Amino acid sequence: DRDVTGVQTCALPISVVGADEARRAARTALTHGARQLKVILNGGFSSLTPLERAYLTREELVPIVEEARAAGTYVMAHVHTSESLRAAIDAGVSCIERGTFLSADDVQLMATARVAYVPTFTATGLLPERGPDWGVPAAALDRVDEAMRGMERTLQMAREANVLVGLGSDLVGARQFGRGRELAIRARLESPMTAIVSATADNAKVLGIHDEVGSVTTGLIGDLIGVAGDPLSDPSILSDPERIVIVIRQGVVVKDTRGLSRA
Repeated sequence: DRDVTGVQTCALPISVVGADEARRAARTALTHGARQLKVILNGGFSSLTPLERAYLTREELVPIVEEARAAGTYVMAHVHTSESLRAAIDAGVSCIERGTFLSADDVQLMATARVAYVPTFTATGLLPERGPDWGVPAAALDRVDEAMRGMERTLQMAREANVLVGLGSDLVGARQFGRGRELAIRARLESPMTAIVSATADNAKVLGIHDEVGSVTTGLIGDLIGVAGDPLSDPSILSDPERIVIVIRQGVVVKDTRGLSRA
């Protein structure tokens, strides 16, 4: 699949049982060009299993983390519950996504282990509208509000514990129609500038590329956007492609609806 910016966004899902299969799957994904590895430790809306359903044991997680580190990268984990969070951290996972039903003690454990957190409100928030088209059963849709509130609580606790918080939508595939929506949601929950920093400088730290991108700094790659308006007073601008009037990727103008680069 190819997203709207032209960046490759493919995934190689592999199911495993046991440590040997887990190590083989990690090596396969990395050999096929994976830049990071993501593990699914609990059920989900799209998997049609209860959110608390546990997958992957610590014994299966450890070799995946070992292979990622050997390749110079890291592992992120889709987590809903305390038990799965603790297994992930014990195995050396670097970033927790979702984090729906975590406690203050769980979040403090993340802070101590210097594990990052990325809530993903967009994909969950779109379920009432798009869930039926995605094949999500009605019983699962009944838990959307609960999941959204849970992530909001975890986000607040993560900020209080000084956990590094990135920003992601959990949208995958070619139709990247809502990435900017995550910025607008986070701006409402926190502040516009906090959301922007999470999406740029903090995301670069999560990805381990903050010495390359993430801020407007001499020597870093020139990734910039220009918008029609003030996103600090109207963060909905960031979720409206029509108001993103110029996009510069790696120093090259790839979108310019107003001819600003020629001015």
